[in-house]
Amino acid sequence: EYFNNKPIELDNDDVLNKLENKLNSNNQTIISAEKTYKSSLALAKAARATYLPNITVNQTLTRQRIENNNGVDYTHSDSQQMNFNASWEIDILNSIGYTVESDTALAKSDRDNWIYTRLAQQTSLAQYYFEMRALDIDQKMLDNIVEANRASVKYSENRVKSGISDQLELITFQNNYNTAVQNAENNKITRAQYQHAIAVLIGEAPTTFKIGPIYNVDFSPVYVPLMLPSTLVE
Repeated sequence: EYFNNKPIELDNDDVLNKLENKLNSNNQTIISAEKTYKSSLALAKAARATYLPNITVNQTLTRQRIENNNGVDYTHSDSQQMNFNASWEIDILNSIGYTVESDTALAKSDRDNWIYTRLAQQTSLAQYYFEMRALDIDQKMLDNIVEANRASVKYSENRVKSGISDQLELITFQNNYNTAVQNAENNKITRAQYQHAIAVLIGEAPTTFKIGPIYNVDFSPVYVPLMLPSTLVE
């Protein structure tokens, strides 16, 4: 019951819920695994169909018309014939049974692989998403640090101009400011990489895919059904 196409949703994050739904519909890895499962399932059904008799039906319709050259009298006749044939193979050596068993086992294996693939892709998406949201919070803090260091540089410049301080203090504050700016830019680059990874997972073009930053993220615990872990093990 837990292995359906609808992922576990978060009540407080509609963005992630929409991304998970897109993942199930557009992720090429999930689609490929699903097609493999449906193909093996069709083979299993075809194998079981060999237990049934093979029935063929043939129908023949003949029409004949004869006319006199003078056009006075004529005759015509219609005949219709239908034949039914039924045949089946006696599975003495259980070859059909072995084929059905093998194809059924393959279908079950492909189904499990499809389920695992879907769960793995959903897990990767959630991981990338929460990493990106954590970077949003970091970005807010780093931007504040940049502004604080910018103010410190301005403060030091005024002290140098008034002769209270020397260039060494100004250089120190400028270095701190440059380091803060670099850290903020590196954080933006890392966030863009996670956003790019999410776009690839859900089948969107990374150049046009955007997720707006959120600085107040609620990391409330996610409800997980108690039987889910044991179901996954089985």
